[in-house]
Amino acid sequence: MYNLHGTVEREKQAEIGVFITLQSATRPMEIEAMEAGYYHSKAFRRDYPKIQIYTIEQLLAWQR
Repeated sequence: MYNLHGTVEREKQAEIGVFITLQSATRPMEIEAMEAGYYHSKAFRRDYPKIQIYTIEQLLAWQR
């Protein structure tokens, strides 16, 4: 998670980073993601977390 956060900060074209995991995120992972802050989309006029964590289960549930 720390490396993903650093990559999103370093790469100016990367507005958001997505971490996909088999199991639920740990508390330290969630804290690291929250500390990354938010990206503001001008097109959608919304803020999105810069680091987003999803489980495989969540991604598959969206397919239904």
